[in-house]
Amino acid sequence: MDLPEGHFAMKLLFCHRLRPVLRTSLRASDRLPSASAGAFMALSLIGICLVVAGCGTRAVPVEGMVSFGGIAVAEGTIIFEQMEQGKPSAIASEIQAGAYRAVAPPGTYRVVFSAYRTADTLGPDGQPHKIQYLPAKFTADSEMTVEVTPGGDTKLDFDLR
Repeated sequence: MDLPEGHFAMKLLFCHRLRPVLRTSLRASDRLPSASAGAFMALSLIGICLVVAGCGTRAVPVEGMVSFGGIAVAEGTIIFEQMEQGKPSAIASEIQAGAYRAVAPPGTYRVVFSAYRTADTLGPDGQPHKIQYLPAKFTADSEMTVEVTPGGDTKLDFDLR
């Protein structure tokens, strides 16, 4: 299968032996991650760095579902803020289709959520923008806490009402 006409690498395909190698590497490099995949990777790396730097106890996988009024949160973030001294300050995970997955050391955490949807109106730049739709009692003013315990996977589901 030939590369599309005008592709920047067409001139490089002059050597018949290199053709399969160049095609394979170009196909892999043409696949760029989406913006949400990049955000997820960044949040995951932040969480892992905080866990590794923060304590000597073994981290526990934490996963679950987040819903608001009985409907899965399509897109958002869940943040576990450490409430004990000398521990990482926060661990964040992206929420996609209601599901999240994080890794946290055992301890008590304040849980903060954000959830976004596309606004009905255009932003100042004329483009659609996302708005936070959860009440403050689940975001900045959240008083929700959870306990992550050692000894295996922890499933924590949140039905925000």
